[in-house]
Amino acid sequence: MEKSLLNSAPHAFQALHTVLGFDFCAPYGIAHIDGSYTVNRIIKTAEAGGYKYGDVIAVLTRDKSRWKYSSSFSLATVAAGRVDIDYKTPWGSDIDWFINKKSFESVRKAAYADTWVIWQARELLKKPVKKEPDLTARFEVDRVNYTWCNNRKCISSLTLKRTDASREKVEHGYMLGVYHLDRVTVSSPTDPAECIDKSGYLIYERRIDLIRRAGKLRAERAKAAADAEDNTGRIETLTALLARRRAELVQALAAADTIDRLEDVGKAIAGWTNDGLLSCARDVERFRDRVERKAFNSVAARDQMYNDILKNLKKEG
Repeated sequence: MEKSLLNSAPHAFQALHTVLGFDFCAPYGIAHIDGSYTVNRIIKTAEAGGYKYGDVIAVLTRDKSRWKYSSSFSLATVAAGRVDIDYKTPWGSDIDWFINKKSFESVRKAAYADTWVIWQARELLKKPVKKEPDLTARFEVDRVNYTWCNNRKCISSLTLKRTDASREKVEHGYMLGVYHLDRVTVSSPTDPAECIDKSGYLIYERRIDLIRRAGKLRAERAKAAADAEDNTGRIETLTALLARRRAELVQALAAADTIDRLEDVGKAIAGWTNDGLLSCARDVERFRDRVERKAFNSVAARDQMYNDILKNLKKEG
């Protein structure tokens, strides 16, 4: 049965794998409907072939009476008695998509409808992870695609080829009109020289990549400087201040002969403020832990935490 479908649409299975994740190395079901049909008939047809509730049903359908216009199947799915047509299929896959539900209804009701119903258990689906192209690589321009925007002929996209051994082809689109990227005002390019330099680098992407690399290098240097510092003295200072604060509160507790004074000591120990003894003790422990793990990203971050704890410990208890 599959051969009949693939004779008409050789890349149908690849399209279903790309769009829905069908794995045709795993069990699946397939059936054919000739002529007009209802959504209920799709489900009944699949059930007769072993469909179970929860499986994904794909519908590839076309109107044979319109073959003089197009012989491609279009894709829809059926779930819980509802039809979904919101799919974009790959170009050259022999599978088209419906513009709207009305288009699907037109094909569904056609006397010469030619329809394939394909289903698979949801847990067997393996939708491929879309690989994002590396736009920081070097390219050569294969084709320039233009459109009109604000009475100007603008570049809508570039078809590029990597200059390395892979020769990977990449379609890179451009926004139309005037817009802002990274606080820079950009307008639609009109010349490929505005998009790609003589070395083969995409100009905007290259600039952003250099900015990111510089930022990463600064961050690495800042962390290395923080890791290299000796914080033994700072930990000893904080530990000593914490011990002094604890001793002060022990004395205050011993002298607390009224409910109000007891309440004041309790607040100084376990209060919700950052300068409470419990909060300060936790902060000192966090500081020690971050020092031991070399978890400070910069000297400034270390100083900020240290000075905050120091200020809280020096407040009157």
